[in-house]
Amino acid sequence: MENENVKPEDQVITSPDVTEDVQPGAELPEEKMVLSEQETGSVPADAPPTASPANELAAAEEVAGGDTPAPVAKELQDDERDQEDSSEDEPESIDFENFDKAQLVAFIVPLKNETDMHRVDHLLRDMRVRYEEIYHSEKDIAFNRFMETEGNQEADFDYRGDELDERFNSYFDLLHEKRNQYFHQLGKQKDENLKKKNHILDQIRELVDGEETNVSLKAIRELQEEWKKAGPVPNKDNKLLWANYNALLDRFYDARSIYFELKELDRKKNLEAKQELCERVEALENAENLKEAIQHLNELHEEFKHIGPVPLDDQEALWQRFKTASDKVYARRKTFVDELKKDLFDNLKKKEVLGEKIEAYATFSSDRINEWNQKTKEVLALQKEWEAIGGLPRDKAKDINKKFWAGFKHFFNNKNTFFKSLEAQREENLKKKEELVAIANELKDHSDWEATANKLKQLQQQWKDIGPVPEKYRNEVYARFKEACDHFFGQKRQHSSEEGRQFEENYQAKLAICEKMELLAKSAEINLDDLFDLVDQYAELGFVPRAVIKKMNDRYSEVTSAILNSAALSEEDRSEVEITLQVNRLKGTPHGDRKIHRKESALKRRITSLENDINTFKTNMEFFSSSKKADAIKDDLNERIEKATTELEELKHQLSILRHA
Repeated sequence: MENENVKPEDQVITSPDVTEDVQPGAELPEEKMVLSEQETGSVPADAPPTASPANELAAAEEVAGGDTPAPVAKELQDDERDQEDSSEDEPESIDFENFDKAQLVAFIVPLKNETDMHRVDHLLRDMRVRYEEIYHSEKDIAFNRFMETEGNQEADFDYRGDELDERFNSYFDLLHEKRNQYFHQLGKQKDENLKKKNHILDQIRELVDGEETNVSLKAIRELQEEWKKAGPVPNKDNKLLWANYNALLDRFYDARSIYFELKELDRKKNLEAKQELCERVEALENAENLKEAIQHLNELHEEFKHIGPVPLDDQEALWQRFKTASDKVYARRKTFVDELKKDLFDNLKKKEVLGEKIEAYATFSSDRINEWNQKTKEVLALQKEWEAIGGLPRDKAKDINKKFWAGFKHFFNNKNTFFKSLEAQREENLKKKEELVAIANELKDHSDWEATANKLKQLQQQWKDIGPVPEKYRNEVYARFKEACDHFFGQKRQHSSEEGRQFEENYQAKLAICEKMELLAKSAEINLDDLFDLVDQYAELGFVPRAVIKKMNDRYSEVTSAILNSAALSEEDRSEVEITLQVNRLKGTPHGDRKIHRKESALKRRITSLENDINTFKTNMEFFSSSKKADAIKDDLNERIEKATTELEELKHQLSILRHA
């Protein structure tokens, strides 16, 4: 399709200044209208016959219904009407329905440099409607909040808006005043132009009624130039002016036969000028920009009308050439409009589909931010797809736009409601985190390093679990919490560096003890008192550097395993050593007392269970009489009693060691 930036509303084309029904030999007039009584009455009563009001009226009537066929006068009237209707392009149409207040301000500010006041006037009306909707909505919200929080009388409420309201209203007032001044000045200018053209008519009338000289012909041409330069007049006066102007010119040329040769010469010059216009119109057929071509064609029609008459023999052929070239451009316009309508219909089908899709989002609800964010991306993708499609048929645009943007706005209203509730939760989170900051500040100077460190770590975990706070407080409240924690852990690290030296000394001492225990494991006889002294010394030494903990534990396990596997230990001693090592190992672990207590409880439960089993076995033996089969059962029970008794003694021994450890 050619030149897709042409809008249907730009397709207003003024009619040619004559119709194809013009008869050969008819003069191409510049306007044909009957003179008003005011105009005919302006001619002096004693003027010669050529200048009488009746003759001037007859000239106008001749134009409207005499030698020139009736369709010519009608076409000229239509042309004048089209010229008025299409004198200004229809202002661009912008849909402000989805603009927020910030977007309206951003749009109105650059308009201060706009020179097209018709466009400004159109945009101001549309923007004001959207702004009033936003303003009253915000005012209602502010009023409801005022009544809820203040509890005062309605008369106490005074809404002044915000900075955006002030900026919008200031620019709106500035542009409105500028627009009023422009149209006021335009009206005054049209009135001035009317005075000028009436004065020109008076001068032409004097020439028409005066002597026939070369000077008057030159003056007429000068007055014609002044007429063209005078500019537009009020619409109510336009037709009458044109009627008088053309009637007087016709009288001037037709009544001065003495200057016929000069008139023919002038018509030949007009012929050359109009032939040049024909060439320019013919060149428009292949113009790349159709919108500009149509506008240029209107200008050429206006210029064709102002040039003046041509030789009668050439008039019909010239007009047909001009009209044929114009019709080709009009045909291009019609083809373009037909294709544009098809495209607009295709766009309608696509946007109807998007309208159905957006309705699914209008009812979306979730309590998860990431789901809202995902749906927002999908909705914005639909918006982008919508905007890329293009225009719609004018009669369908309002309904389909309303459907899509209603779903769009409903989704974001629901989203705003969700995030408002989320903001309330964040305010509550802020209070909780302020409490944690206060606790951290109380703990930051404590010297109970491990206990305080654990408490601060718990606070840090609680901090993570609480959730986000309002964005404007996030960095500040976190910085205060971090400062308190860093203060404590900085002091703890300083203390730990001193501990590090002690840990290294413990490490070396424990290695020495392991060496002694290893020698005991290799000896032929192991003195349990010496062994237990070494075990107690090892347990009392305390922590070693973190980097060698595993190495130290492996070394200790190695020497204790060697002792337990030594042939120098009896089974009874090995059991006592094993339980003693276990107890000492448990003491060195976190919550060691609790673990020892659990082990003691487990031993007690096992001892009780074995005692119950032994009593049950002994009771069962009393029920068996002497027989070969009964004796076999008794032997089995005695064996189980003996085995349980041995295990019981071992467990009691372990419990005794555990209690005295």
